[in-house]
Parts: sequence; structure tokens; C-alpha cells
Amino acid sequence: ILSRGLREKRFEMYYQPIYSVEEKKIVSAEALIRLIDPEVGFVSPGEFIPIAEKNGMILQIGDMVFEKVFKFIASNDVRSMGIDYVEINLSVVQCMQRELADNVLAMMKEYGVSENMINLEITETAVADSPKTLLDNMNVLGDKGISFAMDDFGTGYSNISALMSLPLDIIKFDKSIIDMASSST
Repeated sequence: ILSRGLREKRFEMYYQPIYSVEEKKIVSAEALIRLIDPEVGFVSPGEFIPIAEKNGMILQIGDMVFEKVFKFIASNDVRSMGIDYVEINLSVVQCMQRELADNVLAMMKEYGVSENMINLEITETAVADSPKTLLDNMNVLGDKGISFAMDDFGTGYSNISALMSLPLDIIKFDKSIIDMASSST
């Protein structure tokens, strides 16, 4: 299904708006990948991403995501839509690639996408699995103006002091933490 999806370009990008409570408007969008297979229908990212990470196809999928998002930004006046930047999730395997920063910057240059239009989302697992390579990539990309977010904080093993050592601009708390906080009041 994954091979066919790549070969037949069955992966689609959807853009989930992100609302700023402070600004009282939509300020960004998160790029979400979806796979619609002609035989089985919708395939959840929760199913295909772990498989793609194990079999190595996640790097091809990740490159495709960057290409689709950069094409979207380049071919649309996203700022007129109220979108200041687009968030792109990185897989753990992508974060372990030494050439991640170079590849992202080259592709952004190819499509004429400004660095301040991108926010890359990492997970606690990525930090735990490949901290040095990830930090090196974050520093190179951050020096060029790309921002970073920690996605689903609270689902892994990170602690606040570990977060403080990373060049993060945004921390997205996992819904389970918010639910626990809400239920204890």
C-alpha cells in the first residue's frame, strides 16, 4: 500500500488551521499527510507512519511532504490567508539524518520558500533517540530562521530541563496533560 501510494502519488496534504487565542485569528496551519488507497480506502497515519519508519520509506514520504508543502507555500499567497507559517512534522527517522538540514534548506531554496514560513515539529522520542544529530540540525536550521516546536509534550520521557537545552519556539502539550489538569480542578 505504501509503495503504491508513493508510486501513484496517493498521499495528500491537508492543512489544519491553528488559531491564536492572543491574536484572535488563525495564524498558521499544520500540514497533515493522508493516504487514500484505491483498494482499502483511508489509511491512518497512525498505521502507515510506524511501518514506513521501520521499512525506511519514511524518508521518501518526508521528502514528498516537504515538496508538497513548499509547492503549496510557493504557489499560494498564504499570508493573505492569514497564515504566517506552516508547521511540518518530522519523523524520528528524519531527525536522525545528518543531512536533514542541508536537504530542507536546498528544497526551500528550490521552491523560493522563506525560512520564516516554516516551523518544524519534533517529538520527545526524536530527542531521546538521536539527541546530538537532532540538536546539530536544529542549530543549523534555527540559525537560518526556521523555528521549532515540540509536539505532544508529555507523552514521552522529556523533562523541562531537557526542553530548556533545545532551541524550541513552541511547546504543544499533549491533550492527556490538559485533560488531567482540567479534571483535577
